[in-house]
Amino acid sequence: MPPPIRLLHPHPALLLTEQDRRYLVTTDLHIGFEGMFAASGINIESNTNQMTQELTELIHNHRPDRLIILGDVKHSIENITTQEWREVPKFFETILKHVPITVTPGNHDGALTPLLPRPVKQASKYGLLVGETGLLHGHTQPSKRLAKAKRIIIGHLHPTYSRRGSPLSGAQVWLLAKAKKKQIFPTASEAEQIEIYVTPSFNRELSHAGFTAHRGRIISPIIRRTLPTIQEAAILTLKGDIIGNAEAIPHVI
Repeated sequence: MPPPIRLLHPHPALLLTEQDRRYLVTTDLHIGFEGMFAASGINIESNTNQMTQELTELIHNHRPDRLIILGDVKHSIENITTQEWREVPKFFETILKHVPITVTPGNHDGALTPLLPRPVKQASKYGLLVGETGLLHGHTQPSKRLAKAKRIIIGHLHPTYSRRGSPLSGAQVWLLAKAKKKQIFPTASEAEQIEIYVTPSFNRELSHAGFTAHRGRIISPIIRRTLPTIQEAAILTLKGDIIGNAEAIPHVI
């Protein structure tokens, strides 16, 4: 049997296997984020085409049955910008030619529905359950329906290594951890643990533009609640190199 989760180094995406079905999972596209710079007179070329190409190649290489995007498809929070009207539907129309898509909305996905082609499925912002894996953006507390999960996969944090003097500072990373399940789901026993996967943003430009988790507070309730109980963790670069353990988590979130 293949492992239930495979990180697709060097891409910020993973492959989830549940019985005989395969799910390609990624997060945080932030299509249209360049617009906030344009308003200040700074022109940054859109990388939506580059993300579309990379995702299409991943689909061709791994043949998933479905693509799951864990939110923050667009960048504006409540409105829809001209760039988002132009690029988001085109992105989905292209990817839908290759694979069905499910989106779990993120905190930047207000007014997302008009941008989505009809075949795209929207799950609850409180998450969906695939076998024993819960998936959600990470800005909300997960639904009670996810209490059966043995692992949770989230985005939202844009994990990036930040340590003064380190040559790896600024690099996108994966954060994998084990924590007490009771911190998220009160009905769990004291002994139960849950695996947590924090996925790097698929939009690689976000780390260069400063959109990282280092905001002076932990913005995910899942990580905020479980952090005191995390004793096992691994921090990995996009290439798959382990660069830290639980003690290094403050340099990521």
